[in-house]
Amino acid sequence: MKDKIKKIYSEELNYPELTEQDDFYYVGGHSLIMTKIRKRFISELNLDVPMDSLFRYLTVESLYNHIK
Repeated sequence: MKDKIKKIYSEELNYPELTEQDDFYYVGGHSLIMTKIRKRFISELNLDVPMDSLFRYLTVESLYNHIK
């Protein structure tokens, strides 16, 4: 699951070298990208993460630890 989350973040941020510890904002993220990420989580992973959680847990690792 963590790898799938990372893949979605990486693709939506257009940042192939994304690591699990990279901060969403540091690598160019903003609210429109986060909305796209959330939609992909729902459609591809059947994972409905609230927006406030996505903005609170700004790395792949922290988000994964929150939802697992």
